[in-house]
Amino acid sequence: MSRPIAALLVASIAGLGGGCSVISENVTYGPGLTSYPGYRVDYVEATPKPGTALAQGNTVHFDVTVRYVLQAAPKGDLALLFRDERGDPLLRGHEVSSAIVRGTGTATLSQDVVIPSGVWDMWLWIPVIPEGVKSPAGVLRIRYPIVRSP
Repeated sequence: MSRPIAALLVASIAGLGGGCSVISENVTYGPGLTSYPGYRVDYVEATPKPGTALAQGNTVHFDVTVRYVLQAAPKGDLALLFRDERGDPLLRGHEVSSAIVRGTGTATLSQDVVIPSGVWDMWLWIPVIPEGVKSPAGVLRIRYPIVRSP
């Protein structure tokens, strides 16, 4: 991940306060979108399905497909950020991102993650980060409860 992208991700985390919408299939009452002037992200599908309990210590492959709109800048990034129940980062800079250009498109972000211990819930935060925006306001969030390994 390039330094500008990493800086944008850190800035986006700081700016993603309580105004974020929670979107998922079966945890928070249906698919939806977050929308702000010039950019937005729509949930399409995810594997594993939102709300699926994940066991601590297991490696899980995530595939998340979203539709995005980017009009606020000529280019930007779409990121897949892993957070705990407090919004603290779990992968500490090893998140996946994808460069996007102005327009509308569909993207699938994929990553293998070892489910950490000591966490009650894991959230996937998926922001569209327009170029030049330090603290994007919209982020799609998907919740996964964490259970102890058998």
